[in-house]
This record gives sequence, C-alpha cells and structure tokens, in this order.
Amino acid sequence: MSDFWDNGNRNGSFGVAEALYVDTLVFADASGLLNLNGLNIYYNNLIGDSGQIINQSVVPVPAAVWLFGSGLLGLAGMDRRKAAA
Repeated sequence: MSDFWDNGNRNGSFGVAEALYVDTLVFADASGLLNLNGLNIYYNNLIGDSGQIINQSVVPVPAAVWLFGSGLLGLAGMDRRKAAA
C-alpha cells in the first residue's frame, strides 16, 4: 500500500496528519496486522473480516513504571540532600 498522490500534508506539515485513500481495503493476512504509523486511511469497500479493525484506546501505565519513576525521584532527592550537607 502506498500513497500514490501526495496531498501536501505529509507528516502533518499543515497541521493535519497524512491520509491514505484506497478504493478497496482487503484483509488477506490471517493476523490482520496493519501498521499505519499514525496515518489515517479512508476506504470505500472493505473485504475480509471487519472484526480485524481495532479502535485505538488509551493504554494505562503499568504500576512498575510508576514504581521505577518514584525510585528515581527518591535517589535524586537523596543525592541532593547529600550535596547540601
């Protein structure tokens, strides 16, 4: 799949994300993987299992990341405390 026509806003240079326009979108791969890297795609016809279309949703930050971040802040605070003494 390629963007045959450059509509002038590649990489959001005009404040709008680049878009791909295709007449027919076919899901032939059983995995249904399609990575658009943040681009928009518009289609007239869809062939294949429409259950493969996934809506984007917010992914929560795991507790381990919060724990790691608070540990780093604690270490930075201890370092500052040592430097002040």
